[in-house]
Amino acid sequence: LTDCTFTSNSVTGVFSLGGGMYSTESSPALIRCTFANNSSTGFGGSGGGIAITNSGDANNGGSPTLTDCTFTGNSAVSGGGMYNAEGRSTLTNCTFTLNSANDGTGGFYSYNQDFGNTLTLNGCAICENIGGNFQGPWIDGGENCISIECDDRDGDGIPDCTDQYPDDFDNDGNPDATDPETNVAPGTPGLVNRAIARAADGEVIQFAAGTYAEGAVIDTLGKTLTFRGMVDADGAPASILDGGGMHQVLVVPDGGGPAAVWFENLVVRNGVAEAGGGMRLAGGGYTYDIVNCSIESNQAGNAGGGVFIAAGASAEIVNTTFWENSAGTTGGGMYNTGSSLALTDCMFMDNSASSGGVSSGGGMYNLDGSSPTLTGCTFTNNVARDGAGMYNGAGSSPTLANCTFTGNSGFAGSGMYNTDGS
Repeated sequence: LTDCTFTSNSVTGVFSLGGGMYSTESSPALIRCTFANNSSTGFGGSGGGIAITNSGDANNGGSPTLTDCTFTGNSAVSGGGMYNAEGRSTLTNCTFTLNSANDGTGGFYSYNQDFGNTLTLNGCAICENIGGNFQGPWIDGGENCISIECDDRDGDGIPDCTDQYPDDFDNDGNPDATDPETNVAPGTPGLVNRAIARAADGEVIQFAAGTYAEGAVIDTLGKTLTFRGMVDADGAPASILDGGGMHQVLVVPDGGGPAAVWFENLVVRNGVAEAGGGMRLAGGGYTYDIVNCSIESNQAGNAGGGVFIAAGASAEIVNTTFWENSAGTTGGGMYNTGSSLALTDCMFMDNSASSGGVSSGGGMYNLDGSSPTLTGCTFTNNVARDGAGMYNGAGSSPTLANCTFTGNSGFAGSGMYNTDGS
């Protein structure tokens, strides 16, 4: 198992085992896996994060290995993070922190060495676990750190005592104070927001390919930053920011400008909010570049299912797709109010604005003097009552060249609807 996450799972009952995972007479190999907020409750409940039993039996030869794994916030009666009984387990560069147990074994409980338990730890950090860090025998393979507190100066989630670069958030060997780029990888909820908090104005946050389930809205904190993802073999964005249908994906907060924010090679998907399910971009002098991105499958209760752009903003949007986003009333793909945009080679497809009554701008909604310039853009199969492809109102003045509207459907102006001085 590689880059897997086990979170908020639970087992109950007498002598329950393994809230996140239970392994017996087997040899799982886990790499960069996270066990967070799992529990094993009830009388004798063991291994909130993971329980391993009988893997050291000479008859089955099981040897579980865990490398670069994190155990945090798990709970049990015994072994909040891990319960290892008769298990020939080897852990390398793993971290146990903020786990809890009733019997003094918040980090891990190693049990029954006489029956083949040879738990070995190499370069692991066990610190700040509630009710005690560990109990029972284990083999010290070297460079382990056991501490009452988890000092983490650079906020990268790696305790200083096992962090090769304790003043370097992305551990690339360049201290934060002089590093122009912060690298992040998927698998750790909250990591993107921690990177933003430590970043200086003008810094690049570089995303590896993969899916980032942050667990909360990504907040740029009003900083001038570049968010840059990776691309696949076809040049499509391969770094995915995923709201999981639980929260807005990204917000540039009001009141923080003027600042410049660049988004490149990113998929922004499955966000939910009242306005700007995928992204809500503040006005007030902010400037944006959105390049080679896909804004998809986001929802807004009111306006801007994919993106909501506030008054006073300006943006250059290139080769970006708005796909299957929806809004309750206006701007399924994009909502602009009093903003100045330039879109080139963009596609609005299968977006919708539908409240069961008045709805406008399935693909794009422009209001209050918005003046977008669109070149080579397509609006396909969008749905709204008025202006299924594009709706322009309240003095908006878009300029279009080489744009195509096809297959859009609604009640009035299915391709484009202009009103109120537009």
